[in-house]
Amino acid sequence: MKTSLARAKTSQSRSPKPVSDEARAQDVLVSSTALSVTLTDGRLVSVPLGWYPRLLHGTPSERNQWELNGEGTAIHWPMLDEDLSVEGIVAGRRSMEGRRSFTRWLDYRSRGQLPPVPTLTLPDWFEKELRSSRPKTKTNSKKRRD
Repeated sequence: MKTSLARAKTSQSRSPKPVSDEARAQDVLVSSTALSVTLTDGRLVSVPLGWYPRLLHGTPSERNQWELNGEGTAIHWPMLDEDLSVEGIVAGRRSMEGRRSFTRWLDYRSRGQLPPVPTLTLPDWFEKELRSSRPKTKTNSKKRRD
């Protein structure tokens, strides 16, 4: 009896179930108190909404307008300008947004605006390099005859 039990334990340890490298979201539900994410592997992860101040300050309509990005590895709320990684939610990481940034966001929000997105001006030499490295596109000047 001991040998059959030992064999069973050995065979179980030899064939572990495959583990996904990344947690992926399948569905998202945001209530007035919690953010709940259903993962593709069947798990349901729920964390306090207070961990994510932008979601907490959003209206139910804004919270329910979300998008899955990166094949379910990230969640984006366009109306709240909020992006969360599913890995971070599963790991129990709270928002890392600083007080100054959040206060600025609230200020713009109170005026009915989104904060401006900074633009990056590229140096001239980089623009030239970028243009010269683009592949040339061929155009077919022959007309097709039917």
